[in-house]
Amino acid sequence: MRKLWKFLFLPLCALFLVPSAAAADEAPIEGHLASQTFYVDSSQKSTHAYNIDGYNYVRLRDFGRMLDYSVTYDEDAGTVSISSSGTYEGDRDLPEDNWPETVTAAPTSQQVLVNDAPSDIQGYEIGGYNYFKLRDLARALDIQAIYDGAREAVELDKTAHYFERQGNTIILMYHAFCETEEEALLSPTLYTTPERFRENINDLLALGFEPLTLEQYYNGEADPDKKYFIVTIDDGYLNNYEIAYPLLQEMQLHADIFCVVQDLSGGRNSHFTYDQAREMEESGYVSIYSHNLLHERATSMPSAELSSMFSTAYHSLSQELKKKTLFLAYPYGDHNQETYQLAKRAGYKLQLVQGRQFAADDILVRMDMYYDTDINTLVQNAVYN
Repeated sequence: MRKLWKFLFLPLCALFLVPSAAAADEAPIEGHLASQTFYVDSSQKSTHAYNIDGYNYVRLRDFGRMLDYSVTYDEDAGTVSISSSGTYEGDRDLPEDNWPETVTAAPTSQQVLVNDAPSDIQGYEIGGYNYFKLRDLARALDIQAIYDGAREAVELDKTAHYFERQGNTIILMYHAFCETEEEALLSPTLYTTPERFRENINDLLALGFEPLTLEQYYNGEADPDKKYFIVTIDDGYLNNYEIAYPLLQEMQLHADIFCVVQDLSGGRNSHFTYDQAREMEESGYVSIYSHNLLHERATSMPSAELSSMFSTAYHSLSQELKKKTLFLAYPYGDHNQETYQLAKRAGYKLQLVQGRQFAADDILVRMDMYYDTDINTLVQNAVYN
């Protein structure tokens, strides 16, 4: 017989973001009451979780209650199920239990069905309840679960697909292109040449790296057992269109270009326009994203002005280029907890910086590419996203 999880004594599950769950033959392990706040579609939810080996585990009933997904128990089969097509019918309020700060967690063999399909999700039994890893649940349901270090929060988004950093991808950051070495040496931290760019890419390929786009990375198309690089170019200089774009076509290589959005409307002869951006995007070798409306340090701007700039740039790119998913690269990599929250509210799915100021799953780190950058040294010292 199939029973709804309505009663406090029935065991359920819990989780938070990470790799595979514990095997049933593992020894008990210590868990600690998690400090994170939980949000679903930007709305704060009351629940508790336990941190085990650096990951959060939650009861399935609490997970279903937060997401308003149905949770059922099949006594005959000994399985628990969660379904995104049903609604939660158990108690809506979190009991005022005094959850212990430290617990002993024993691996459980409880079978979890996700949308009626068997899963390999396993968990721990804590105090008579089954808890499951949040990241494993989110992955199985294909919903986004992002750790936000700025607020010490876990954000669940039912409208976005599952995303997880793989730790195997270097993101390269170029700026301007010129034809000759003599020109590049006048400003080697800004310029590179087609010859040097080819050398960089060929060196990475020789080391076993494969090219990837930001969109592919965000969509989870990276193989965790491979190594990747992503080419990004900043500012939207005209030489990106005149030199880099033909080079990318010749090499059959993709680049993600972060443009100062106001410059795309014309008025600066040193930067390419929306018409040229559309041409590059239509080729399939270039994707255009936001380097904010103006090339200014985000942390030096008043909150209201920065929020307006983020939104204006976002909507301009969305309308002009018909883009549904947009990413933001901060000018100078300049960001803090406030800019992070404002960019998320504007709709940006990933934020790119040169050095992460706090932990957040959707902040990616890029590596400066200078004219004299040595690829072997870069690979050894790079931040892998």
